[in-house]
Amino acid sequence: MRAAKGQPSSWQSSSVQCRLLCSQRPSPSVRQVLRSIYVRNRHSSTPQRRFYRVPSATSSDGGSKALEKQIEDLTVDLSQFTCDFFRVEAIIRPWRLPNVVKALSARGIVGMTASNVKGAGVQGGKKERYSGVEHGVEDLVDKSKVDIVVQRDQVNSVVRTITKAAQTGEVGDGKIFVLPVADIIRVRTTETGADAEKMAGGMSDRLSNGAA
Repeated sequence: MRAAKGQPSSWQSSSVQCRLLCSQRPSPSVRQVLRSIYVRNRHSSTPQRRFYRVPSATSSDGGSKALEKQIEDLTVDLSQFTCDFFRVEAIIRPWRLPNVVKALSARGIVGMTASNVKGAGVQGGKKERYSGVEHGVEDLVDKSKVDIVVQRDQVNSVVRTITKAAQTGEVGDGKIFVLPVADIIRVRTTETGADAEKMAGGMSDRLSNGAA
């Protein structure tokens, strides 16, 4: 049965709804639903149905709890370095940047640098999906980079916070690098070391007050 002129057919309506759904960033609970996407072949008048299966709610919940435990146990090995400060550099998805900034701010990280970058680094020949397009190893994809310099005892907390806020479970979530920093200088006052790193109301103050 053909749709009236000017009216979208049923498969067109379903296709539009599915595209709208997939253009959004679904929550884990939404991703637990079996989605059916209708795509019309340009060379055929018969709509084609493609099924994308995702894990069931039970397996997803179990996997999610296991993942949270892994993040809680995440520890950076700093034993090879004797310095007091470290730079945490995170390469993440651009649309996850607000989540990361919000999570870090809630933990008392009030000083950070964010920039837009491009990168490639897909593992195992898997393709990353970005803006509805699949990208291979040779393609540069838009990413966001967050740089934070913290004291040694804050590294694990910062790394865990970024990982939890940036993670989607899909290929292309990014990487975190931890590098030693020799010293810090505050330009305005010429303070160095811990005095230059410390910010009022930051993580150091919260740790000293037992709030973080």
